[in-house]
Amino acid sequence: MKKRNPAIYINDIFEQINKAISFTNHMDFNDFRKDEKTQYAVVRALEIIGEAAAKKFPMKSQISITIFPGKKLKECGIYLSTNTLE
Repeated sequence: MKKRNPAIYINDIFEQINKAISFTNHMDFNDFRKDEKTQYAVVRALEIIGEAAAKKFPMKSQISITIFPGKKLKECGIYLSTNTLE
């Protein structure tokens, strides 16, 4: 199987961030807590971000994006995919 360009994964991450922001832009936290559909959509976006962040990037890419919190995003995606919101 052909490897995807790391830029595609980074684009996926930014796309999901933008979706999560657009889903919640008009809400405060109390509105968010009451809206199960929005919670589900945001959690799914965070899972996708975690999956994309878990990919192995070539060293050259890692050097150019050292401020990117890939490990934390990966851990967040793993946590969200194995736990439910209460």
